[in-house]
Amino acid sequence: MKFVVVGLVVLAALCALAAGEGAQLLARKDILSSTVVKDRDMTIQFTVFNVGSSTAYDIKLDDVEHNDELFELKVGLPSVSWPVLPAGANLTHTYVVVPKFEGVIPIGGARLSYRPTRGADVKYAVTSALGELPVNSLQLFRKIHGGNYEVFGKFLGAAVATLVFPFLLWAYARATTTDGLANSKR
Repeated sequence: MKFVVVGLVVLAALCALAAGEGAQLLARKDILSSTVVKDRDMTIQFTVFNVGSSTAYDIKLDDVEHNDELFELKVGLPSVSWPVLPAGANLTHTYVVVPKFEGVIPIGGARLSYRPTRGADVKYAVTSALGELPVNSLQLFRKIHGGNYEVFGKFLGAAVATLVFPFLLWAYARATTTDGLANSKR
């Protein structure tokens, strides 16, 4: 899936370069957390690429899909701006939220506005949307990713039993016999 996204970004970059002069911005939205869990940090990252032939000005990124009812803002801001982005460069913005509910939460794209040259009209773009994001409960997360100590204990007990029982039989046989013959009582 990431190869498809990278391929689309490269294709869009080539198309933008062929389109003409001026800045052309591509933006991408990612969730850096491998598993999203209620009441645990979730990191959202935006990457903005300037694939055009000149510097972009007055860049504004606004994550309009950020919802205070669904997420608690922990670190950073969902809206940010930069004065310039040179041709061929990129910017990264990250902020951290905490999901308040478990279930499926829709995650849309963010709005991006910029000027392709100084004094030009503002152009608009939208970042990639992530679709529906499953948010797990902490209990489910611990069940899936936590230590399975009970199962490990049962396995360890069975493994020890298969080694100790034959050893005890061998030790008893060795103690009660000499060269394969039963010891005589004197």
